[in-house]
Amino acid sequence: MTSFNLLDKESIRHTAFSRRNQIPASERARKTEAFTKRFLDTVTIQQDAIVAAYWPVRGELDILPLVRHFLSRGILCALPQTAAPGMPLIFRAWREDTPMV
Repeated sequence: MTSFNLLDKESIRHTAFSRRNQIPASERARKTEAFTKRFLDTVTIQQDAIVAAYWPVRGELDILPLVRHFLSRGILCALPQTAAPGMPLIFRAWREDTPMV
């Protein structure tokens, strides 16, 4: 297992953010559509499942179309809440009308 120090991790993260931000919006939309289709074609989510997701930021892949697909079929979706730095994430049920803080 490779070990990275904190400086390396921050450098790698910065490089990844920079690269993602260089992807044109049209390409991001295409990748979102392709990912959503592939996921739905290959993964089966049971009706009583709870899907943990994330809110895309800083050029991350937009998974919200996939989350909306699940919601439209009555599948519970949850997004993480950060309680405090260094604390575990708390997942909260999310729908389109859920206020974000």
